[in-house]
Amino acid sequence: MERFRFFDSIDGEDERYYTADEFAEYFRQFIRNGIFNGGENLQVGTDERDMKIFIKPGYAWIEGYLYKIEKEPLVLEHSMADPELNRIDRVVIRLDKTLENRYVKAFILKGEPAETPQVPELTRDENIYEISLAQVEVIAGKSFIEAHQITDERLDNEVCGLVTHLFEQVNTTEIFNRFQSWLDSKTSEPDGDFYREWKDWFDEVQDTTNLVTKTQFDEHLSALDAFKEEIKKKLDNYSLYAFDKDINGIFTVVEYRRKDDTLYMKSTVSDADEEGNYQIDTWEFFDTDGITLLDTVIWNISYDKDGGHSQQGGELMNIDSVLKAHGIGLKKIKDFEIVTAVDNLTFPVIAKRSISSSSRSVNPDYNGGKYIFYCVSSSIYVYDMKTLDRVQTISSPFPSAHKFNYAFVLDGLVFISGLDRNLNDPYNAVHIYDESTWTEVATLSPAIVDFLDYDASYIYCLTQNPAETTSIFTKINRSTYSVTRKSFTNWSSPRYKRMYPTNCYLVTDFYDSSNKTIIDSKGNIVTSSVDPFLSGTTVLNVKGGSPNVIYGFNYSYRSDPYAQYKASVGYFDTETFALIKSEYITNNYDLMYHTYGYGFTHNKNKTLTLQYSTEFRSHPLDKNGFFIYGTESYKNFRQTGNLSPLYSFEDNKGVVIVGINPDGNQIQCMKTYITVSE
Repeated sequence: MERFRFFDSIDGEDERYYTADEFAEYFRQFIRNGIFNGGENLQVGTDERDMKIFIKPGYAWIEGYLYKIEKEPLVLEHSMADPELNRIDRVVIRLDKTLENRYVKAFILKGEPAETPQVPELTRDENIYEISLAQVEVIAGKSFIEAHQITDERLDNEVCGLVTHLFEQVNTTEIFNRFQSWLDSKTSEPDGDFYREWKDWFDEVQDTTNLVTKTQFDEHLSALDAFKEEIKKKLDNYSLYAFDKDINGIFTVVEYRRKDDTLYMKSTVSDADEEGNYQIDTWEFFDTDGITLLDTVIWNISYDKDGGHSQQGGELMNIDSVLKAHGIGLKKIKDFEIVTAVDNLTFPVIAKRSISSSSRSVNPDYNGGKYIFYCVSSSIYVYDMKTLDRVQTISSPFPSAHKFNYAFVLDGLVFISGLDRNLNDPYNAVHIYDESTWTEVATLSPAIVDFLDYDASYIYCLTQNPAETTSIFTKINRSTYSVTRKSFTNWSSPRYKRMYPTNCYLVTDFYDSSNKTIIDSKGNIVTSSVDPFLSGTTVLNVKGGSPNVIYGFNYSYRSDPYAQYKASVGYFDTETFALIKSEYITNNYDLMYHTYGYGFTHNKNKTLTLQYSTEFRSHPLDKNGFFIYGTESYKNFRQTGNLSPLYSFEDNKGVVIVGINPDGNQIQCMKTYITVSE
């Protein structure tokens, strides 16, 4: 059949109609697919801040159809990364001639997460034709795209290429490979022409400008670091004197004196165990007069039987050398507790796991601290609390990640709770899984918001429905999962706060803070005689706790000339809940020192670490568990870490904290002590 085009129409006699595709067919005969001009035309880039990429302005030609981005780059966003596996996405320009679409637009083809991810295939059929501008590697758990993750495909003739005219497309791949080979021959060491010319120039200017190569600079840095490390020791600048030898030949006091015989530092070991191993080494640093105390550094020391560990330096001097001066061999020293007076020494991060910084929920096992649960749109990833190794992946029962609110493990069952108080999209259920098979065995409602206790018959917890403004004390039958909710007639809107280290709870009426009592974890009233210091605003979430002290924090507010507050602490007896004493830890309203409700004691209850925003601030305590510095406590602390804590637990050496880093893209485990080999 003969076909021809294009000719004018004669109205009413010989109408000539042509489709868009007939015009495109015409242009296809002499303009080939691809992008125009190369360079930055339709180049894919990133700001390296999030999952967004951009395509720079430019033109493309696909099967006779024109595509154009004008003036400003076009921004596209990749889907969230898989927590465990990488994937490869593709940035494409798509011609779609189907009647419902009829466009040429840019899209992201999402790849499949895999151990060895594959590039998504391009679609090319009678209606759809795609060309690829770039591949983008989406790294597992990472919440932003960096430039090195983008592979430019614009010059690859198989997937894109450059637009050419009247002849077949230029093989730009071969051109590029030949250019690269030529460039390598010119720049190779030591025979390349360009390299020899550059080396002659470099040698000429090096003598007058002190210019150095990166290798020389790195060597210089290494030497400088070694020099700085040596300077930190400072021991050669002082004379050493040892005193008070015990029956095992250990000097309990060592002094370092300046050349003018003034005291620079005194080290005192104390708190020997039954084997004569001293548990504490206290360093006191003195001003140039040898009398005025400038700072105190306390090391808490633990031992093992075999040893063989390397040394660990302190902030001002070398702990190895100091202990040797006492006569203590480092071979059996294993761990040091990080305590309040050690400047520039922070809690080590011992494990980390990348997560998305948005569209997710993270909750620990609030009962035993066995797992961390990380929920995204369609999956819940279960990690070991101590190592953050992945244990299991289960399908999320929730329509969206933010509905996941609580989790705990009890006797081989995993309870995963979901709650959404938005009455336009409510959610309210607890999903129960068999821990051995990770299959769902039961559901119940309402949602659990706090695990309290359990016995052979019941689980005791707080539950809440979406329409409720307060939590309700609840018993769950462990055999039938039937729910019994207990209403306390004393309170119209009760608020519950755990009184660590006990298993009791302060209950306060939201509408009447004077109406309060203390109950145990099974709902029995312990006492209704509650000190006025304990109110609805009191923060009690300090884990661990001195053996006989419950910590509560209150804030005194004033609004003139602007909103300000002072912080105070109350110390309560763990058996009677009576107030031992209260005191301000700031001395004026302008300081506005505030703890965000999470804390823990460590270092044999000699240190209290509090959360301040995402920062940990560690305070020294006296033998009674009281703040040593009273109203000066706001400035007598050390910043020991940065984390939004979720959970903390004790091992046999100190405390381990699990939480989210300040950037929101990692779960991290920190410990409050350092091991000598670190």
